[in-house]
Amino acid sequence: MNSKLFRDTINSKDTTYLMVRDCTRPEIFSGKNFMEHLWNRYHEYADKDFPQKLSEDFPARFWEMYLTCTLLEKSCSVCPRLTYAKGPDIKILNPCNSIYLEAVTPSEGISDNKDRVHEMPLMTAVKVPDEEITLRYCSAIADKFEKYKSYLKNNSISSNDVYVIALNSCKIKQAIMETDIPRILKAVLPFGDPQVTISKRAGVKPYWSYQYRDKIYRYNTSSVPTDLFLNQNYDGLSGILYSRTDLFNKPKRMGDNFIFIHNPLARNPLPHGYFKFGMEYYINLETNSLNSKDWSYYEQS
Repeated sequence: MNSKLFRDTINSKDTTYLMVRDCTRPEIFSGKNFMEHLWNRYHEYADKDFPQKLSEDFPARFWEMYLTCTLLEKSCSVCPRLTYAKGPDIKILNPCNSIYLEAVTPSEGISDNKDRVHEMPLMTAVKVPDEEITLRYCSAIADKFEKYKSYLKNNSISSNDVYVIALNSCKIKQAIMETDIPRILKAVLPFGDPQVTISKRAGVKPYWSYQYRDKIYRYNTSSVPTDLFLNQNYDGLSGILYSRTDLFNKPKRMGDNFIFIHNPLARNPLPHGYFKFGMEYYINLETNSLNSKDWSYYEQS
């Protein structure tokens, strides 16, 4: 018999963990029950110390569990964690090769980081820190790609396996204010600010496009690339799966608010439509076009 996820014997300093475990308010108690429901399905896919880890970093561990349960819900052949001792967080069996997903939840940055995402004052009109948020995404992706290289060196995964970084922005409060195209796209493709071209000729409609931006500058003037999916050095990264789901902000159907972006230069690409949930983006390099498909629409129709 599987034990409960939330345990009174665990001492925690995580305020969200304590609130969910100990609060009896109906809306929070409902969230706790939801997590226990997920745990009944997830426990065999989790590390043995997952309940303890949840008490130390609630958002990150919730994301791992929610992501895995979404994949199971969508009939993906997820491997139990005990079947592979080391490697990325999630392994999916596939006829030709394995599919690995590494979950990450970047924070707003430590207090002495001048490029951190600052708290936005209440009741004040300010500019959304778009570049700072994008930098946090880029940093998290770069860190996990370095981890991918270490997995290759210690033979945790094969160079023929699919590797996906699953990024959740729920720790960055300001990231809820999305840009006209998803900000995660701007972290891997050179989309800058929108711009409009207006002709002097009568009857010619204005033309909207995006400025080309292949890098963002840090406070110290060093640059961070934002065109990873046009860089052959990142061909080991098959795609990015993005969400900002947390316990109290989730869709009715699991996965409906996910975004998956294919890397057009991937050495081991996933077929279009492999993840049939949320929004899917893929790039056609021959026509320099970005295409998308909303799978949640197809499920509803």
